Amino acid sequence: ACLPSDGRVQAGITRKAQSLAAAWGAYCASTGSIVKSFISVKGVYMEAEIMSAGQPVPVRWVAPHNFTQHVPQGVDFRVMLTFFEFYETLLGFVLYKLYGGRVAPHN
Repeated sequence: ACLPSDGRVQAGITRKAQSLAAAWGAYCASTGSIVKSFISVKGVYMEAEIMSAGQPVPVRWVAPHNFTQHVPQGVDFRVMLTFFEFYETLLGFVLYKLYGGRVAPHN
């Protein structure tokens, strides 16, 4: 969500990505699921244990630092937007299930 504002990515898509990230962070914070984290050059790596059928399932991710990214000219944003649409739907469904059928906050 820290891409340069040069018109290749619409502001609504950036806001939606920020909203999904905030809803995921709110879930992890409210349930106390985060068990590990460390800071690196690429960003903040985190691990949470999400309960599924009584068993903890580890989920790991990296949150990049809030610096505008340098994007090379050869990047095809149409491909990136296709992946975003897929992950937007996937994460929306996961959050829906995690929040017990209620709409996740920040959405």
